[in-house]
Amino acid sequence: MLTTYPRSLWACGLLLVTCSLLPSCGSGGNAPAPILARYVEGGNGIFVDADGREIMLRGINVNSLAEYWQYDPDVAPVFEFTEADMDRLASMGFNLVRLLVTWSYVEPSPGEYDEAYIARVGDVIDALHARGIFTLVDMHQDAWGPSLSAPPGTVCEGSSFPAPGWDGAPAWATIVDDATSRCAPTFGGVLVREFSPAVVEAWSNFMNDAEGPGGVGVQTRFHAMWEHLAARLGGRPGVMGYDVINEPNVFFGRSLEPLYTRAVEAIRAGEARAGVAPRIIVVEPSAGWAQVPSGWTVRAFTDDPQMAFGPHTYQDSITNIALDQSQIQRVRDEAAALGGWPVLVGEWGSGPEDAETEGSYIQRMLQYQDEEHWSTANWVYQSACGDPHAAYHVLGQGGVANGWGLNVIRCDIANVPMEPFDGLVNALSRPALHWAPGAIDSIRWVPGTRRFEAAGSDALAGAELRLYLPEQHADLQVALSGAADQQESAWHGGRLITARAVGGAWSLEVRP
Repeated sequence: MLTTYPRSLWACGLLLVTCSLLPSCGSGGNAPAPILARYVEGGNGIFVDADGREIMLRGINVNSLAEYWQYDPDVAPVFEFTEADMDRLASMGFNLVRLLVTWSYVEPSPGEYDEAYIARVGDVIDALHARGIFTLVDMHQDAWGPSLSAPPGTVCEGSSFPAPGWDGAPAWATIVDDATSRCAPTFGGVLVREFSPAVVEAWSNFMNDAEGPGGVGVQTRFHAMWEHLAARLGGRPGVMGYDVINEPNVFFGRSLEPLYTRAVEAIRAGEARAGVAPRIIVVEPSAGWAQVPSGWTVRAFTDDPQMAFGPHTYQDSITNIALDQSQIQRVRDEAAALGGWPVLVGEWGSGPEDAETEGSYIQRMLQYQDEEHWSTANWVYQSACGDPHAAYHVLGQGGVANGWGLNVIRCDIANVPMEPFDGLVNALSRPALHWAPGAIDSIRWVPGTRRFEAAGSDALAGAELRLYLPEQHADLQVALSGAADQQESAWHGGRLITARAVGGAWSLEVRP
């Protein structure tokens, strides 16, 4: 198990340099939340600011602050996330990072919080915000936590495999009998980590709020941790929201609603205690959501006005379910049934080479994002050779693990990012409408012709439009309608274009 996490120092004056370029930039406290949910009855909601300007969040997952089980002490499970990395994300037009944090780091001992780690998370949030990037704080877990790996020498029957450890809960919150099997089944040669008996037992005890250290239920501890974290981070203007828990493993007839009800109450209590405006709370369906045609989702449970639905659309990527119109409609229907919440796809992605194939999953996902007005975060920025995603391949097959991400990682050569996956980087780098002056009615990017179009309505007179053209598209021409006072500036290697809406309808066209 890891006992340290990456740390680095950030320039204290960084926010002061660029604060004037960002919406809702301030000291926090009672300042308005930078991003709000606007529900749409019978449909999918949108994200807006306090003035009603719509924002579509495009981003990526960053796992550098997460604690992963380490299968080889000499192979690092994460790469450090540097200022150069942040600059790179800004240069690609991203305005969202889903930042992985783990309970095991936040609360290493029952009721005791690692304030240095929380401050580190806050530093990253601030540094990203200085680059125009908002943060979704994601309480990440996979297969419960790092302490459930099979002990050395474990022998498993049939096609089962000694379970790697993963990430998430601290060992003290892992209520599992020592005799429970740590063997994970495989189906079709694929390890199904969630069905390790130890993982199932840990989740069952968590959902039942089984008594843990000090006579306190482990789920009660989890919610208290969220209350503390929301109070500590909520005043930062770069925080767009909180993802309660990644891919919860809730099978066998259990429901997610009681867990999420308590989490929402805890987060709101933390914000109230700190006197900060409520941020978006993202809730996800169950871990197997993308593996089944329907079901395993979350049902309506709250009337809180700042919620979002966070499915992970891995259909056609790591599942045998097709990402077709029936699955797109499924997302629409489930978000509508929750009350018309906005959709924030917290994870989507596949092997980087997929980006270069015509009509591929990656190309279709980018199209669906525009058509459906989804906000999204691609998985993942960088994936090191030492994280448990590689463990089964290396330990079980004796092969070489090469992770997903924006750079080639050749684990048979070195555990370092190498040259970029140009096809994936180019697919994700596109003209980015960071803020519309009102509602967005349509948005479309056609890579082959390098044409980007967007149009909308209900703009307030004087509301700002913000468009970013990455370096490879900086030569494109921009035509605006319904806006005036167009200005341009250099921004992370590309062009940042702003204009003020006249009021009402607006449109833009970007072309060679």
